[in-house]
Amino acid sequence: MFTATGMHDIPVPRELSQEDIQTTISDFRKAAAAAIEAGADGVEIHGANGYLINQFLGEKISKGRG
Repeated sequence: MFTATGMHDIPVPRELSQEDIQTTISDFRKAAAAAIEAGADGVEIHGANGYLINQFLGEKISKGRG
């Protein structure tokens, strides 16, 4: 994967710990507050293709459907 410091191996995906989840939530809050302070009207969280965030928040997941 290309990074600011050059090429690196792609990291192996891992499950987030509860602490990681809380840190990520805090990071989103800080980013949203900074965007609003800079003059943005709002902030949209985009989970990429397949509505990734919804897959974790939804009550039911249908096999074979996005």
